[in-house]
Amino acid sequence: MKYFFLFLWQLPQHILAGVLILLTRARYTHTVRWCNRWIRVYRTARANGRWGISLGFFTILDPAFNQVTERHELGHGVDSCRMGPIYLFWVGFWSALMHNLIGSRILGRGYEWYYTRRVEARADRYGGVVWHNGQRVLANASELTPDNCQNLV
Repeated sequence: MKYFFLFLWQLPQHILAGVLILLTRARYTHTVRWCNRWIRVYRTARANGRWGISLGFFTILDPAFNQVTERHELGHGVDSCRMGPIYLFWVGFWSALMHNLIGSRILGRGYEWYYTRRVEARADRYGGVVWHNGQRVLANASELTPDNCQNLV
């Protein structure tokens, strides 16, 4: 029953995920249990400019992305679960705006700047991604496991 209400809480995201899966011809790759939820991971049919998105119970990734990016998107899934219908504006819109318009085009900033913004840093933290010697890497298993997320959702 809880799963059903969570599905309804995130319904706008699930609808958008379905549309994106169809438009990008994304293929299901695997299911991940993260933060007490099952997330279905899809890869787009071809590289579309290196993007990834987490929408409700779905994560859609560019085929060029690695496990660090997948875990980052799983971290966004925690916010998705918490925020429900406002996630698309509060996280999705601002994430895209900060990266695509403000960060890259107006300020000329790149990778490091984007991932230090509040929404992105929180997704990294929830997904178990840490900075090490100027690179984003997966945290050690002892530092974060999916069970550590139970108090987040």
